Amino acid sequence: MSKHWKPRRRTVELGSSRIRRDPLLIPEPPKKRAAPPSRESEILLGAAGVTGFAIAIAVLIMAFSAITSQGDGQVAAPESTQFVRCGVGDSPNCVIDADAIRLDGQSVRIAGIDAPSVRSPQCAREGERGREAVERLIRLLNSGTVVQGGNVREFDGSIRTKVLVDGRDVGATMIAAGVARSEEGSRSWCQ
Repeated sequence: MSKHWKPRRRTVELGSSRIRRDPLLIPEPPKKRAAPPSRESEILLGAAGVTGFAIAIAVLIMAFSAITSQGDGQVAAPESTQFVRCGVGDSPNCVIDADAIRLDGQSVRIAGIDAPSVRSPQCAREGERGREAVERLIRLLNSGTVVQGGNVREFDGSIRTKVLVDGRDVGATMIAAGVARSEEGSRSWCQ
C-alpha cells in the first residue's frame, strides 16, 4: 500500500537557507592606465641601457684578459741589478756569451741572433768579435729595464727567448750594431 498525500497535513517545513545564491556586489575601483613614456625618456633609458651594457662587456673583457694573460710571459729583471760578465762574482744577472745571458739565475738564449762565441771561438778573430759583442750586450742590458718576452722557435728548431730592453728587441739592436747577424749559417766569424 502506498501512502497518500493529504493536503491538510503539514509537511516538513524548510527554514531559511544559509547559502547565498547571489554574489555580493562590490564595486571595483576604476583601472588606471599607464601613460605611455615620452620620447625623451625612451631615448634616455635606451642610452643608459647601451652604456651599461658596454661597461659590463668592457669589465668582462678586462677580467678575462687578466685571468688568461698571467703577465704575457714577461719577467722583468730587478732594476737595481746591473749586468756583468758571468764568472765575475755570483750575480744572478750576467752575460754568458754574446747571445746568452743569465736572467734572475736562469740561462736564456736570445732569440733571433747568431753572435760570435767567446767561450769556444774557432779563431782569434771570432774571439775578438765575441768580446766586442759581449761588451756591447752588457751596455745594452744596463741601459734600461730588461724584460724576458715569450719563447720563439728558431729556424733550426731550437727554442730561444725574446729579450727586450725598454721595449726594444735586444736581438734586433745587436744586429743593427753589427756585432751579431740575423740567422745562423755556414759563414764563419773568422772571415
